[in-house]
Amino acid sequence: MTDHHGTYTTTTHITMSQFTVSLFPETDPNHRLFAITITRGHRQWVVLHQGLSLNADSVWAYETHWFDGLDTALRMAEAAAPHVKVNGLTAAAAQARSQAVQKA
Repeated sequence: MTDHHGTYTTTTHITMSQFTVSLFPETDPNHRLFAITITRGHRQWVVLHQGLSLNADSVWAYETHWFDGLDTALRMAEAAAPHVKVNGLTAAAAQARSQAVQKA
């Protein structure tokens, strides 16, 4: 594409391709342990935690499940976030433990 002076012009496009959902802020060491990622691929979205994919029944599985819309994927990730487990401890329990330690 050229402008009225005959020089080529360019257009840039920015695409959001990954989001992170966690009960912990990015500055907390627990953030990455309990983080759920929502990643775009071929106009669909996958919800992942430590190599597992969240399916439409809110079950973590090894088989990849793709959601058609970002809104659905984000909603599923937000609902799952308190229940994500690391070493048998849910994110909600880890958050409560962390808050209790901070108050002490």
